[in-house]
Amino acid sequence: MAALAAALAQWLATGDPQRTMFSAIAALGYGWVYWRSGKVTAAAVAHALAVWLVALL
Repeated sequence: MAALAAALAQWLATGDPQRTMFSAIAALGYGWVYWRSGKVTAAAVAHALAVWLVALL
């Protein structure tokens, strides 16, 4: 559900379907990292790495 909320927020902010899809997939990934590790910090690190990679492109 949180991944859908993140994708919706991205879509409303940009209107770009590619960014919306990336946001949804990334949010699912952050959720998966949290589910596997049980730590919010692990999901935060994954998010920081994704933002860093997008900034490099």
